[in-house]
Amino acid sequence: MSLLYRELQGTGADSDDVLSSTTSQNHPDIILPDALFANDYASEPPNSTSFPFSQQPEVCATHGDVPSSTTSQNHHISLPDSLFANDYASEPPNSTSFSFPQQPEVSATQATFAVGLKNKYNLQGQYAADFDSFVKASDQERVLMSAAWTQVILMNSESKHEGISEPLKKAARVYVLYTLLSPNLASYSGKIPGAVIDAMRCCGIEDVPDDSQPDKLTKLTTYISSQVSGGKNNLKTKVNESLKDFSNIADLAKAVIGKQSIPLTKELCVRLAFLRWVTATIQSQPGHLANKDGTKWWEEVDKYLSDARKGGNAWERDYFRRVYAEDIKRYGDPELSGLKPVAPTRLQMAVDRFAMAVKAR
Repeated sequence: MSLLYRELQGTGADSDDVLSSTTSQNHPDIILPDALFANDYASEPPNSTSFPFSQQPEVCATHGDVPSSTTSQNHHISLPDSLFANDYASEPPNSTSFSFPQQPEVSATQATFAVGLKNKYNLQGQYAADFDSFVKASDQERVLMSAAWTQVILMNSESKHEGISEPLKKAARVYVLYTLLSPNLASYSGKIPGAVIDAMRCCGIEDVPDDSQPDKLTKLTTYISSQVSGGKNNLKTKVNESLKDFSNIADLAKAVIGKQSIPLTKELCVRLAFLRWVTATIQSQPGHLANKDGTKWWEEVDKYLSDARKGGNAWERDYFRRVYAEDIKRYGDPELSGLKPVAPTRLQMAVDRFAMAVKAR
């Protein structure tokens, strides 16, 4: 034990008093042992600014009651207010104030436009209420609302087709295209999905649900309906493009068939020539409703189909023969493209049988 420590024991003075006295008398050669400050600073040097706290105090329910730590009972250290100036400024330490962007105001013009959109798309009930909430929301809230609605759409889309195997979906897509390109299809605006399902059953496609499985049958019908809509849009687009490109009917048939193994029959070429003739007739009348409404377009096609059949089989054959001859005269002979028509397959003939039973709406 050092001499200075024994002197401290004898005099009864505490460490702070001795440190003060020795410093004031300018004794630079006296080295004080670290143990002397063990209770105050542990292993930290005397000029360290860290303070020992045995445990982080908990904040109680009331803002004013902050329990003191056990260390504060042994060391009465008074800290200046400036120490916390950068952290809390003039706010109390436990203040929970936050700033939010101001809610955007909906102008009279926006409100009028919003009402117009609701009327245009016939938004009612909860749909109208959700739309009003979106109009009044801030930019940040609109981002979150859009994200949530996107997930709802995805979940609904997946649930509609849940339970339909991928092989069944693939078969449905093939039979939809066969039906849409059938020269015997009686109506493009009728209930085509029913004819597709009947053809799939007739040809022995596995997993096609029967009438005793209404839930699965509904899901398959919904899926086929979506494929029919997409197929009709693609067919109409290709026919319109052929009018601009002046393609012969075989080139149009090739573009419509795509990668499918549907045979290029003369009957198919005749049906496509008929669709192109109807399209040109509609476009020659700028005020025709079918030029702006896709549904009206297919209904107009059905009207011409009905006219072709009203005079019996002989009249129908002559009707389509004249349309096909006019197409060759205007757009060129399909044999010049190097594509030779072939005989229909058994699959095509099976699909044709159900396609001719589709009735117009």
